[in-house]
Amino acid sequence: MLCVFVGGPQLQALAGMLAATPEFSTRYPVHTFYFPSEFVPYGGVPPAGPDWALLVTAEESVGAPPGCTRIFVPELHFAGYAPPEIPGLAAALSRRDVAAACRAVNNPNSFSLSSLLSNARASLAAMRRRELAPDCLPVSDFVSDNYLSSLLFHTPDRPTNALLVECARRLLLRAGAPGAVAAPVRELLGDLCLPPPPCVYLRLGMAFDYPRYVVAGRPMGTYDAMLEFVGARGSEALGRAEFAPLELQAAPGRHACR
Repeated sequence: MLCVFVGGPQLQALAGMLAATPEFSTRYPVHTFYFPSEFVPYGGVPPAGPDWALLVTAEESVGAPPGCTRIFVPELHFAGYAPPEIPGLAAALSRRDVAAACRAVNNPNSFSLSSLLSNARASLAAMRRRELAPDCLPVSDFVSDNYLSSLLFHTPDRPTNALLVECARRLLLRAGAPGAVAAPVRELLGDLCLPPPPCVYLRLGMAFDYPRYVVAGRPMGTYDAMLEFVGARGSEALGRAEFAPLELQAAPGRHACR
């Protein structure tokens, strides 16, 4: 009896984890229908077969056939690491001013603590609302409890392996096949990583090691990342030393955001 995954990159990452977990794959061989995003176009899913035992989907409109258990995994999206707009960054990028873009990103006073807490709480509340749908597999509690101590998102819609492993573990339990999920060797959705701006990292007292930018699978510091974003590689007016990756320590104390 098959476990069928219908969705985009997030669900495909989960499918790969569970396919590599013997406690699951020996009981439910994994089959996937892949789409470029987590949203499935109308008519994009072939008719269900009689061998479908589990349907895991990120799209509310995709239903399960009779006798098949449906598990809804809403899009994993969290903006607590990424405030809506970094002051001065968009203008600097539009001018192709790499130095100004670096200064905007690295400004330790870009946001107040209250605005950052409000942003994180609003994003957690939106995640909880998505989890009100029928057959949902909730993970907002894990995000709320751990986003300050562990990096859980590379970008607002690219969860790290730490969160994907927890989702896979919960899927195992829901499917009645509990077991250990091994963390992949590489970050499955880590070909792009936009670290929290230093102001966010320090004011919220994040305790994980400060990550580097990753663009197209290549780790880099702030200066090289801004070059990529403005398309100005090869036309640097300043050296990289002034904008070397910040060696940050978590700020003492942590401000809970639940």
